[in-house]
This record gives sequence, structure tokens and C-alpha cells, in this order.
Amino acid sequence: MSCARVRAAHNVHVRAAVFDRRWARAPHRGFPRVRAVADAANGLGDIVSVDSAAKAGLIVLGVRVAALGLGKAKQGSDVERGTAMAVERGIDCSDLYWAEDAESRWYLIGPWSAPKRGDAKYGAGRMSQEINGRVRYHDAKIKADEGGVKYTDIDALSAMYPTTPKKFVELRRRLREAGIDCE
Repeated sequence: MSCARVRAAHNVHVRAAVFDRRWARAPHRGFPRVRAVADAANGLGDIVSVDSAAKAGLIVLGVRVAALGLGKAKQGSDVERGTAMAVERGIDCSDLYWAEDAESRWYLIGPWSAPKRGDAKYGAGRMSQEINGRVRYHDAKIKADEGGVKYTDIDALSAMYPTTPKKFVELRRRLREAGIDCE
């Protein structure tokens, strides 16, 4: 069936379209061949009602809001757990928090306020990653000391290893080369 015939059948006779299981090659479209079903339904209203669409929309909205709330709560608990592990190991994370009150400015967009002393510099997700990265790097340094693996150049070369995860990856590579498992 040609594209023109499919279009004509669709425009004139079709009340509901059913996709054929075989894929047809249209010269300018990659759509499946449409088979006309004349009296299958009187319209889309017979298939989907407004009540069912509204219920489905509310269910999807509720699930999304619940998932977002649980995700934010999980990030907050990850920061608290990571901070407790860092304090337990004696790792300094003070640079992740504001040391003094910032200058107050007026902004047009949103309810923005200047950060106060002790407020986190980053959001919960990044804070969790930074703190957990520091804990992992600290644990890897302890294993390197026990195994005799040198890592002083990693701490010294801040241009080559600017972030804690990069330092950890390099130290983990050295530990694996020495035959020490690190995770």
C-alpha cells in the first residue's frame, strides 16, 4: 500500500489506528504501515476517559514527588553518615563549609539568602561525594602505609591530581600494582 493510500485511508476511514506487525518501508518516513480499522471505536474518548487519564496523571505525579522526597532524604543521611565517618577518622572537612558570613546582596530571582557561617558550600549530593571521597582516600593511605607504597607525590602534585577522587584513583592503581586490595 503506498503512502498516499495510507494517508487517504487514515484521513477518511480510520477511527482508530492499529499498527501492523510488519514494518513497511516508506520513502520518507520510518513509520510502520497503518492498517485501517473502520468501526473499531468511535474515537479516542471510547478508549481513554478523562477520569482515567486524570487518575493516571495524579498517580504518576505522586510517585515522582515521593521519589524526589526519598532521594533528598537519602542524600541528607549520606552527608550525616559521611561526616560521622570523617570525624571518626580525624579527617578535616572544614573547607566544605563557609568560614564566615558572606556579604548580603539583593537578587531578582528566587528566595536567595547569603550563606551564613557553618552552611555547606555545596548541595547534599556533592557534599556526600566529597566527604566519602576523602574517607576512601584516607583509608587507602592507611593501606599504602601498611604495604609500603609511596604516595607523597600524589599529595604534592595538586595540578595533576586536583580532586580527592583523582588522588584516590591513582593511589588505588598503585596499591593494585603492589598486590594490595583497596575498596
